[in-house]
Amino acid sequence: MPTTWSERFPSTRGIPRGYLVLEEVHFPRGGSLAPSNVPVLVHPCAIMEYDDRGARLFDFVFATADTSERDWRGDVADFFEQYRNDRDRFGEYLTAGDHIDPMWDSRFTSPQALGSVDQHANAHLALLATRVRESMLGPSATEAMVRLLAQHSHDDLKRYGTESQTPPSLWFRGGTSADEAVQLVTEAHRRNTFELLVEALAREDPAAFRAEAAF
Repeated sequence: MPTTWSERFPSTRGIPRGYLVLEEVHFPRGGSLAPSNVPVLVHPCAIMEYDDRGARLFDFVFATADTSERDWRGDVADFFEQYRNDRDRFGEYLTAGDHIDPMWDSRFTSPQALGSVDQHANAHLALLATRVRESMLGPSATEAMVRLLAQHSHDDLKRYGTESQTPPSLWFRGGTSADEAVQLVTEAHRRNTFELLVEALAREDPAAFRAEAAF
């Protein structure tokens, strides 16, 4: 599989990654390899579209199921149906949870198919990815990063910028560390390298990094 994302992080750089795409599923009959004897954890997922006070939004919904459970597909379908109507969203799933064996009728087979048909969907999917990143880092990650960086010297800030693919030539203005911290974080967001900046700081100063509850 492409390693573009993982290659950005020193902790995962160089690790081969791959996956299998099952086009047809044939379970052996009888013997020790019968499906009931080979439980597997699966993660059905779907893109849901819903309206929030006039705004069209996408949501990424997933579940974890154990195939050894008797009615795991029914349980998963019930969860997705409940989530669709939670908080009166009455959303519509645009993809079908299981791309190989669809769990319900849907308009698209995959997010890629959705993006190729709906010219506005790609922007919505990009916004969804941003929301996922924000939820992973924490709602106050930007402010916390500024506070942490403001405690470092200009040389440190330049090094963090270089390590996070946010060159100092694009943001350094020679001001105070507090001002330069804001410049660096702003440029990292603009270049979509904020996660790299988080990793660079966490790797070099883990104690201070852990002390910030926002992360």
